[in-house]
Amino acid sequence: RRVHGIRKMIKENPISKGDELKAKATEAAYSNNFKLALELIDEASRIAPLSSNYAIEKAEILCDMGEYEKAFEVLNAKTYDNMEAIKTELNKMNIEIEMNKNSQKYADLNKDMDALLRWGISHGVDDSKYKIITYEKDFRGVHAAKRIKAKTPVMKIPDKIILNIAKLKSITPLAKKVFDSGVKLDYPEATGVACLLFEEKDNKESFWAPYIQVFPIDYSIFPYFFKGRALEWLKGTSFEPNIKREIDILYEEYKRIIEAVPEFSKFPVEEYLRFTTLICSRRFALEDTSDTIVVPIADMFNYYPEKKNQTNWEFSKAENSFIVSAEEDIPRGDIIALNYGTKTGGRYLQYYGFVPDNNPLHSVEFFLKFDKEDPLLAAKQDAIGYTDENVYKAGLELNDSFKNEPNETLLSYLRFINYSGDAANLKKFMKTTVVDGVTTSDPDVPPQSIEIETKSLGLLKSIAQEKLAIFGIKDEKEIDALFKDPSLTINERNALKVKWDEYCIYKAAVQFVDEALKLLHMPKEKAQAIIEKISDKEWVKSYAEEVILKLQKNIALHKAITLRHFCLLYTSDAADERSSVDLGGRRVIKKKK
Repeated sequence: RRVHGIRKMIKENPISKGDELKAKATEAAYSNNFKLALELIDEASRIAPLSSNYAIEKAEILCDMGEYEKAFEVLNAKTYDNMEAIKTELNKMNIEIEMNKNSQKYADLNKDMDALLRWGISHGVDDSKYKIITYEKDFRGVHAAKRIKAKTPVMKIPDKIILNIAKLKSITPLAKKVFDSGVKLDYPEATGVACLLFEEKDNKESFWAPYIQVFPIDYSIFPYFFKGRALEWLKGTSFEPNIKREIDILYEEYKRIIEAVPEFSKFPVEEYLRFTTLICSRRFALEDTSDTIVVPIADMFNYYPEKKNQTNWEFSKAENSFIVSAEEDIPRGDIIALNYGTKTGGRYLQYYGFVPDNNPLHSVEFFLKFDKEDPLLAAKQDAIGYTDENVYKAGLELNDSFKNEPNETLLSYLRFINYSGDAANLKKFMKTTVVDGVTTSDPDVPPQSIEIETKSLGLLKSIAQEKLAIFGIKDEKEIDALFKDPSLTINERNALKVKWDEYCIYKAAVQFVDEALKLLHMPKEKAQAIIEKISDKEWVKSYAEEVILKLQKNIALHKAITLRHFCLLYTSDAADERSSVDLGGRRVIKKKK
């Protein structure tokens, strides 16, 4: 009876049978069984000859096979039930064809890329699901050569052509000498690959020649090599100090290597800097082993914030391969991206030589300093554990709410710097945490009083204003005009993105402080009424609810005001006078011996 019912349903609703055939055709195409896929979709089309869904599916199968002309014939054969969908599919196919044609303009570059892919295939790489498209010189991307199903591999790179420290020691004599010398290396895998590039770059017979030949020759996209306006526009950004620091690190590393392995001096320092910079942008860190590897072909994937969850990667011990897998269905022709992690625009520029559009993380870093005239200076330095002029490299993050870890830590440090109460409380503020075996100790200071909060916000504002003055931006129109300048280079555009992003953060910080200070010094009832109506200033609203209202609220003796996991006790008189009492009963986290 059950079988009879299903047959009756299919007979009464033939479209459902067609959809079933279409689904099977799609599965067959995913498995590269194109003959079966075409048979199934043709059977579905016989049930519903004017179905645009079935016509589009047949066109997709043909395109997966590389038969674009036949796909166009199918879509243009008749008037289907949804011609808008047909037009959309035709447009998508035309874009794919134009993209392929544009890539073919770079014949010499594609020649090297084709050689790399053939080299990969000869060593077990399956390239049936992806293709490398050249957009312009030294700018390529990985695209889907066919439709790719979610939770299936996109690319597998066998261990044979993966570079790690152990393998580099056996490949290049120079790298072996460096590693065996025991010299301290900040980026050992980059040093090893740099040795390989230096020793083998002119050896056409090298096993690694196909990979070496596709390495970019233009290193100028990295900020270490910026000049002119691009370098000038990074002035004042939190990213600027990183440039000099990283260059100094590499130069110092080079000197250490020369001292340990004198023959390394045949490797020019400028070339060493360029090679290591490039290699650091192409490496993969394995979480389970803490190893870092360089994976030919897989290092061609680009990053786009909107596609950060599109794929996943791992080194599979079972298959002894580096595997990139699709986390979602990927349409044919679509660019395939890897997740480079969440970073600021400046960090992307530093590590990879680009700043993504629509980057979701807006954050700056700056140093906080103690007041040299502070009578509690010695006690604060003792509590924090060091006497450097710089107290802390703070972070300020711009998002929907002021309540996030970087901002709360920043406020805690600001309160610590401006604290003027009993020195005995300073060490009670210190919070010790252990992450991955590394012990850190930072002050975790809840709101103390209106006075201290006012000083803390004032310090934040003065820092932001100082940065804005360095940027020298008049208004948004000035930046818009620069971005529209047709002569703007890629490096200048990236530097301008970083500068503008930080400008917006500091500008928002100034506005936030001004709004917060007004509320902080209002009567409680008036402030609360205003806060309840706030809808477009989430920074102010979240901070006001967490801090301002609690500071303004009268609480009886021994009643706790809780911020995060700390308790601050007030007397009613002290609260009226907007000052706090000692932190009685606060838990002290002791360092383990």
